[in-house]
Amino acid sequence: MSNPNRSVVERDLPLSQSFIWNLQAKFYESLGIDAWLSGVVPSKITCNSFIARSYARQIAAYLSDVDAENVTILDLGAGHGRFGFLCVQHLREMMEAGLLKTKNWRYVLTDVAERNVEYWQQHEALIPLAEEGLLDFARFEAGVDTGVDLRYSGDRIDAENKTEHLVLVANYFFDSLPIDYFQVKNSELFEGCPVLSVSEDADCDDKKDSAIIKELKMTWETRPAAEQPYDLSELNELIKDFQYSLGDTAFNVPIGSIETIQTLDAISENGSCIITADKGYTHRNQLQGKDLPSMVQHGSCFSFSVNFSLLGEWITSRGGFALHPKFRDGALEVSTLVTQGKIEDYPNTQFAYSEGAGHFSPSDFRNISRKAADQSPLPDLRHCLSLIRLSSYEPNTLYTLRRAIRRQISDASDREKEALLELLPRVANLYFHMDDDRDIPFAIGQIYQKLGNYDLAIPFFQDSIKLFGDDEVTWLNLSICLFHSDQKSEAAECLEKSLELSPSFEKAHVWKQKMANDLEKTDRKPISGQIQ
Repeated sequence: MSNPNRSVVERDLPLSQSFIWNLQAKFYESLGIDAWLSGVVPSKITCNSFIARSYARQIAAYLSDVDAENVTILDLGAGHGRFGFLCVQHLREMMEAGLLKTKNWRYVLTDVAERNVEYWQQHEALIPLAEEGLLDFARFEAGVDTGVDLRYSGDRIDAENKTEHLVLVANYFFDSLPIDYFQVKNSELFEGCPVLSVSEDADCDDKKDSAIIKELKMTWETRPAAEQPYDLSELNELIKDFQYSLGDTAFNVPIGSIETIQTLDAISENGSCIITADKGYTHRNQLQGKDLPSMVQHGSCFSFSVNFSLLGEWITSRGGFALHPKFRDGALEVSTLVTQGKIEDYPNTQFAYSEGAGHFSPSDFRNISRKAADQSPLPDLRHCLSLIRLSSYEPNTLYTLRRAIRRQISDASDREKEALLELLPRVANLYFHMDDDRDIPFAIGQIYQKLGNYDLAIPFFQDSIKLFGDDEVTWLNLSICLFHSDQKSEAAECLEKSLELSPSFEKAHVWKQKMANDLEKTDRKPISGQIQ
């Protein structure tokens, strides 16, 4: 029975054929990098040094198993590009240590949004990697493109110009590709057809406006499913198997993901290794007793949980294999899928997956790091140092713990100070600037300043000003560090800039008086009450 206060905008179609998928792609294209910076698209759990290092290890293990000489790594839906930057840094570190089977590899950031591709091409952290031949950029639209045109090198990879081996990185990618839903009742199979409606006073023009997504309400109608729903025999057999093995339930078929994997498999001479993180279901028993779902909306975009169980079984039926976590996390599932080969021939891949996603997963790391951030009183310095190492020197982890670190430096042992000085350059090397409010260069500069390493602090305060703009506190801290580094005229100039920005800044006036009283005779420690 229809709701008189709502207007139906679509019905009688399989979900994969709905207009909403085209609008989703247009939404990402229009918003570009802001889709991630605004938090509309989740990325923190899948975009940190811990998970990037885990992926790098899995890639290295796969390349060792297949004895690869050349490999292309495609990062699908790479967004702001930070994960790719981190993964390349870890791969290069492994290569320099002799732990990467091949030196002939290239990591390619791809996205449907042209704005994102242009953003990468201009990013100062990515340009040097492209110049080294380790990184490239491409626009790729799943379901449309059959090849990849690389922007920096000018190369094209397609069915006529194949790569020897292909690795696909797909974080929060498959959950936004077209799917279909089926429902099982008394062993009969029904196809789910969404009924999409909006309120009569919805603030959107028509089905071409992506703003309609946040106004949509989804209900379901069902009809008997076709005997052979798809043109893929292995997939149809699997659907029938699900029909008779799960009891009354609902499950989805990630048809968009399947078609994308087929397309990309065709540009590789030896199939693909797919490393993916998303919300979803990895084992059949997790799909029992389910209802047809609601659409999870994130403003003007949406997502559905991925049926990794069926996706993995489909790949297995075609001569590949799937590695899934033993237990379902719920927030994030990390799976590795290999489209060609027997599992017993990939011992390194299996071990790397088990270590990176089985024994201690990205979700485990997230839970521990969250606990530390919320801890009261603040964690002790040794705890902070351990967590930063565990994070694989993730800059955001240091940023979260920055206050706890600074407050304990005065009482730290020499060994703890040495440990800080050892890890800070590694953290700094993994910093990837985005237009957010986390001034990590400032945080690193403050720690160096508190340690009395003024020369090392200076470039970080300078980077903070360059990247985040003028700030009276940053200019004052820079003045202090320059003065203690015997650059007194430069220190005076920086102090004046601080006072220009904030004429009544009391700490700047205090420091000006101390400079006038000849601070050369002090013990070269920061002034009391380091500027926060």
